[in-house]
Amino acid sequence: MKYPIIDCPRHEGAYDCNSFCDVCEGEQRYEWTPFRMCRDCGTAIDHDTWFEELGMCLDCSNAYWNHDDEMERETR
Repeated sequence: MKYPIIDCPRHEGAYDCNSFCDVCEGEQRYEWTPFRMCRDCGTAIDHDTWFEELGMCLDCSNAYWNHDDEMERETR
């Protein structure tokens, strides 16, 4: 099955992507697929969730943003 080619959403149509862009890798456009891989654990996650959670699955995102280090400082 061939998926559509869409503009890179990271740069909102500004066409200023570079080779460090994790979505299009500097190509300005990329092939949309229903799933993308989590950056941390490699689990396949929904395309929209991948963008909302900055490239992570929900478990990895929650672990990254849990703020446990802030709670330790507050209890001292």
